[in-house]
Amino acid sequence: MGDRFCEPIFRFLRIRKIRPFVSPDSVLLDVGCGEEGTLLKDLSPFIREGIGIDVRAKGFEEKNIRVQQGSLDGVPIPFPSGSVDCVTLLAVLEHMEHREELLKEIYRVLKPGGVLLLTVPTWPAKPVLEFLAYRLKVVSDEAIREHKTYFWKKELRDILSLVQFKPEMTQVRYFELGFNLFAAARK
Repeated sequence: MGDRFCEPIFRFLRIRKIRPFVSPDSVLLDVGCGEEGTLLKDLSPFIREGIGIDVRAKGFEEKNIRVQQGSLDGVPIPFPSGSVDCVTLLAVLEHMEHREELLKEIYRVLKPGGVLLLTVPTWPAKPVLEFLAYRLKVVSDEAIREHKTYFWKKELRDILSLVQFKPEMTQVRYFELGFNLFAAARK
């Protein structure tokens, strides 16, 4: 699935949103990293080690980045408990059937004090994304068809709390004109 016109713009905005939360000595796990591990490559100069996993990934190692193929929906993340400083889950959770199980696994692999950074589309984004994908063809129609849900701020807070991220250690904010939510949740 090649990049459509708007997708590099959305990726840039997501990176800009998460960059302040990523420390230079961190081990970062990008869950749903895509075929090429693009986010990890972009963040490579700013992290100690980057690991990516995605069902569509083409496994490779390059500098401080390692990407592997693997399913994420309803199966354990193949990393030890407490092994990563930061997990990114950008524009992925809405594609998952087993969202709660995936978030529990992310909580498990995070070190104490580690942070989950995630973005998800909001319900108001649904008709806009469908228009951009199906009518204007500037975002991937395949990706939009794969969306299983959208989120309200309260829904996202509730699911993060349900899997043990403490509300006082979690911030959830709207961004991209309210069409996306950004969350930073510390373990």
